[in-house]
Amino acid sequence: MDRQESGITDWLGAAALWCTAIPVLAGPWLFGAWEMWWFWPLAALIFLGVLLTGIRLAFLPRPLSRLPSLREPSAARLKFALIFLAAFLVYAVFRATVLCVAMTAERSVLLFLLPALVAAQTMLAGPARTAILFRLILANLLILGIYGCANHFFFDNARVMWAPAYEQYRAAGRASGSYYCPDHFAGAMELGTALALGVLLNRDRRWALKAAGLALLAVSVLGVVISKSRGGGLTLLVIGFGALVWGFSQWKAYHKWCYRTSAAALAGICLFLFMGHARGFMDRAVDYPLFRALEERPVTEWHAAVAEAFPHTDRGLMIRGALRAWATSRTWGIGPGMHQVLWPRFAATTDGNREMGLWPSETNETFHSYEVHSDWVQLLEEYGIVGFALFSLFAAAAFAALVSLHATTGRRRRNKRKADSNEAADSNVRYGYATLAALLATVAMAFHSLGDFNLQMPATGWMFAAIVALPVSLLAERRGASEEEDPGK
Repeated sequence: MDRQESGITDWLGAAALWCTAIPVLAGPWLFGAWEMWWFWPLAALIFLGVLLTGIRLAFLPRPLSRLPSLREPSAARLKFALIFLAAFLVYAVFRATVLCVAMTAERSVLLFLLPALVAAQTMLAGPARTAILFRLILANLLILGIYGCANHFFFDNARVMWAPAYEQYRAAGRASGSYYCPDHFAGAMELGTALALGVLLNRDRRWALKAAGLALLAVSVLGVVISKSRGGGLTLLVIGFGALVWGFSQWKAYHKWCYRTSAAALAGICLFLFMGHARGFMDRAVDYPLFRALEERPVTEWHAAVAEAFPHTDRGLMIRGALRAWATSRTWGIGPGMHQVLWPRFAATTDGNREMGLWPSETNETFHSYEVHSDWVQLLEEYGIVGFALFSLFAAAAFAALVSLHATTGRRRRNKRKADSNEAADSNVRYGYATLAALLATVAMAFHSLGDFNLQMPATGWMFAAIVALPVSLLAERRGASEEEDPGK
């Protein structure tokens, strides 16, 4: 608790944080909060948290002193990110209000708005409460992964929580944990991998936290493997590459490159052994038409293999249909949430002719596409070039702010005469786990979203937003506020 707060404001701050923490923690256990009867109660809690925070700030004598204050250049980049995010949300709300299918458009806008509110609540919570939230998310993902593994190995994935599992996933031996879809379970486990590596690669000596991180790393990687998610497996490789780039920044240059080389060699050995022994995962991977085409062609012809095979996969059909829809309104898009409404109109190519009895060269008679299976393509399709540009600028500025924040968590300064600087540097080193976890989580979600729709799952989006906002709160300098009790101990 901040010493300048007492009584009602402290209670309001704690209540607001729990209104945010409950959806973040409970959402993954309620099937990702996908159905409206789970989504709306949790969304209402997030809105309640925003209301309580507003009341709390109104009671404080200097409410602006509660806002996180970062050093340059992180502060400037974060400001740009917030400006672009606000512009995108305004644009999204405006586009939603002019559509006829109001509920579908409303849900699409809330998939962006609610994570933004979760991030704002996390940044305003204060370092002590934020550090607790980080540990709660880590523990929650660990338990979620243990449940998914136990459900797979001991109960044959017969049920998802208390509901019957989808038979096509069970027949394929794919674990889905508390999500109906194994790919979404893999998405949650990717966030767990990011948190675990953030803790393990941070240069501090909180061994209990590192033990929890090691357990989460083992469980989350196993969770992705038993989900047999091809996108999840590739995302783990991308997370590993990100860990090599940013994970050893707190050491001197010589030690940094020694650790990177050793880690890369160990990862290569593990990958080689995995590819030789994990037959269930590898069999499903090579069975994908695109991967079969790559396996049959030399590396110099891979681009041609992709051009030939990908359009005929399920994801290829959905992405091509979405791009055909986008072509009808390139600037503004077809409207928030309108993919599933307009999919039947654009599922087939336009070269068919009913009068002449000619079928389209590309048809789809086997499934209905509720989501594009590519968050980025769906963003372009529904929000157009304007929305895609605004959100991309926000994402780029936010990522740049995280990179800048992570640079402040470098190794301790050795000049003993600069006591204040040393104290600040030591504090930043302690919180390096949060910046690294946020960077790796961002890379994971951005990459996996190329070929899946993890961020269309509300609970995954809320978790991701909280993880990304954590370092802003932990590394902020509170203007006019006394230091709180050390949350890192």
